[in-house]
Amino acid sequence: MSSLHFWYKVTRIEQCLIAAISAWLIALLSNGPLWFNQPKLIAAGCIFLSFLGGSLLHYGIRADVYQRKWWDRVIVKNPARLKTLGLLALSASVGLAVLLPAACVMNAVSNFIIILLYSNLIDRYWPWKNLAIAFACLSPLLVGWWSGHRLNPIVPPLIGATFCIYLTREIMKDVMDLSANRGRRFTMAMALGKENALRVGGIALCIGLFLLTEAIQYADSSLSAIVSIVIALALFSSLAIHLLRRVTAAAKFYRAIDIGIVLLMFGALCLRAGLP
Repeated sequence: MSSLHFWYKVTRIEQCLIAAISAWLIALLSNGPLWFNQPKLIAAGCIFLSFLGGSLLHYGIRADVYQRKWWDRVIVKNPARLKTLGLLALSASVGLAVLLPAACVMNAVSNFIIILLYSNLIDRYWPWKNLAIAFACLSPLLVGWWSGHRLNPIVPPLIGATFCIYLTREIMKDVMDLSANRGRRFTMAMALGKENALRVGGIALCIGLFLLTEAIQYADSSLSAIVSIVIALALFSSLAIHLLRRVTAAAKFYRAIDIGIVLLMFGALCLRAGLP
């Protein structure tokens, strides 16, 4: 693995960017007419550093698990360096959050604690493993929402839907990582079996779909936003059907979750920009 590819893997840079842009978009819906101001940019930067630090720290602490993933192997030769960089990024995230309202500071601190405990304790047992990561993935929306005046009613159902969607993704990843996790973690797929775990993921995704249908009513001013959300709904619905049918092969399509999230982000942008 080349050095560039290694750092791409351990930083999960695309996830960091998706999270940061999500925080900015939700802040746009929550904090007045300006597209770029201090709270919006700080919210995005805080989330970027939080996700970056979480990824680096996790790869450093859980190097043993990622070495066993023959389908997506990452060899970490210097775990201490990743741990140090991860802690620095997480600390910087909390430092930036101090410039935002108190609720954002609390979220940044809770993220720091969750991520620190996750690799050392929480990720060894379900359901805490799945719930903790789903909550951490929710932080871009929470920080964006809390950084402003909470102006747009579409955001609360989006927050609930996002939690359910990421909970589903974590369950799917546990099914994919079953062999690598064995002996290191006790996941839902181990406790309930792969097919039953996928069914739980499908149920969680259905709850998320219901919340997304609630969100659509607040996007009636923008057809572009509605179309984007409906396409995301169609994607998630197809995935939910496969999961509820306990089609084990569906687990490998967990990256479809990211596509759906990007579609929801585009819908939020259309709504905020006032596109027809």
